Formats: sequence, structure tokens, C-alpha cells
Amino acid sequence: MYEKGEILLTGFKFPHHSTSSGYHHLASYINGEYLDANKILFGSIPMESKARLLNFLCFEFFLKFKVNKYNVVHYLYPEQHLLFSVPEGKDKIISIATIHLDEQWLDRNIKSNKKFINTRRNAYEQLDGIICLSNDQALRLKKIYPKKNIKFIPHGINKLGSYAKCDINRDIFYITVVGSNYRDKQVLFNIIKLSEKLFPNWKFNFIGVSKEWKKEASNFSNIIIHPFLSEIQYFEIMQASHVHLLPVEFATANNALLEAHALGVPSLTSSCLGILDYSIKSTSHFTDEQEAIAILESIYNMSNTDYLSLREDTKNEAEKFEWTQISKEVLQFYHEVEKNKHK
Repeated sequence: MYEKGEILLTGFKFPHHSTSSGYHHLASYINGEYLDANKILFGSIPMESKARLLNFLCFEFFLKFKVNKYNVVHYLYPEQHLLFSVPEGKDKIISIATIHLDEQWLDRNIKSNKKFINTRRNAYEQLDGIICLSNDQALRLKKIYPKKNIKFIPHGINKLGSYAKCDINRDIFYITVVGSNYRDKQVLFNIIKLSEKLFPNWKFNFIGVSKEWKKEASNFSNIIIHPFLSEIQYFEIMQASHVHLLPVEFATANNALLEAHALGVPSLTSSCLGILDYSIKSTSHFTDEQEAIAILESIYNMSNTDYLSLREDTKNEAEKFEWTQISKEVLQFYHEVEKNKHK
């Protein structure tokens, strides 16, 4: 077991994350110190601004002199800032990073236009261990770093409760779509177009989508475009819906999928490798819009008893992704990396 002063976790909260979502929540379940980039110099600069780089540079300088005090240093969002703060030549310190995005740029055989590319690559090469959020990404990273400790550990979620009632009768069949990043827009709108013709009482909730999507959605009578929602309002709409629809082109972890399951809402997703790692028994997968429609129709036609059972099973199985469980896996990985380093 690690003592309170032996672990340092570093990160921040993205502005698009709701109160309950985001990887930074891991820090609340690890007995260590948490350093938040949002709370140091220039931390109030919007994330999308180029000037936010000032904050991340200050964060790196601060970490450079901070990390040597700990036995474990865990970078929760390294893609945004990791440059030169990894402890060097310190046998007693293990350094871990969790990767969230595409990893191809880490391969020195692949050209990249990223700023400070060589410095970034050097930093990742110095890490003792890397946590991936999908099995598929872990396999790809092992090809780049064949001797490094690399492990898939799922993204976690806070325990969610009851926020709204769902109409089990499904007189109006509500299907909720959250976000537009990395989503398969063409397949989604094909599903919506087919539904509009075949099932006039099916309605699609659009939450947190881009302006481009909102513009296209205005051409359909079966889409409800929601404005900015508070976290509670979002949970209410999601929990009141009958299916969470997630068509994606690329994915590691997905907060919307975790949240839907934690709220007891069954999901229908693309058959994408990263998504499969977060699927549970009630999750359905499709390869094209025709198959998606068929699966939605089967859920729509379920008996009330079977549908209620589906929701209960979803919420119960989703508990395995709660941070209380995921944090145990992360701590175990710390020990594995430490053991391997000191062989």
C-alpha cells in the first residue's frame, strides 16, 4: 500500500466535461496528492485558445521541481502538456501516463506536425508505464514500445442515481444522441432519415452536438435539439430516454456510453473496437443503418417486462466501471510497474 505523500496525480478538468465526468475523478479515489493545472498561473485561459499553452508550460516547470518528492507520478492528461517533467534517472520514482487520444504520432517512423514533437516523444519514452483506455490501443502501443509496461484499464465513472422516470410503454420512443466528435455523421443521419419514414413516433434527442449538426438536424421533424444543459438536466433527458445511440468512427473511452449505462439506459453503438471494451450484456452493436434500425425496432417492440429487465440489468452491470473499482486496478498497475522496474 502507498502512503498519502507517495503518489502525485496531475491533471485538470476539461470545460466540456460535466461535474461527474472526466478522468480527473480518478484522483479522488487514489490516496495521493492531486495537482490541478486549472489552479496555477494562466489556468483560467480557455482550453481552445492557443494562449493556454502558457498554462501548460508553467504546469510542466512546476511539475519538474515537484515530482522528485514522490514514489509514483501519474499524468492523467499527458497529451495536453507532457514535455519535460518526467523524472529522469530516479530509480525510486515510477512515472505513469494515461493516454486518451490517437497514439500514432508517438512512433518516430511517422511524420507529425505537432509542436515540440521530439521533446514530446522523448517524454513518453522516459515513462515507466502507460495506461490505455482500450485493448486495441494497448496492442498498438506495445508495437511502439515493446519493452514498456502498458496496460488497458477502463475509464471510470461516478455512481449515478435516479433523476427521471422513463415511459416504459414507449408510446413515444426516445433515442438520445450525445456529442459529435469522432461520430459517424453519415450513418447517424441515415438512421434518422429511415426512422422518419418508418416510425413517426420515434424521436431523437440531440445533446451537445456541433453547429453543423444542428443545422442539418433542422431539416428533420423527428429530432429534438437541446440547448446547453446542466448536468442534472442532461441526466434527466438521458434517463428518460429508451435507447442511447452512439455511432462512432473512432473511440477509446466514451463518457456518454458510461453515463447511459450508469443511468440504466441500454445503448446501441457502432461495432468499433474501442467501444467494445465498454460494452455490457445489454449493449447492442451495428455495422450499418439497416441493422441499427432493426435493433432499435426490436427494443421498441419488447414487452414492458422485458424492457424493464433490460434497464435494470444495464444499471447493475455498469457498476463494474465505477471509480471505486477502476482505482483498484490503477493501484495494482502502480505496484506491477514498480516491481518490474526494481527487478
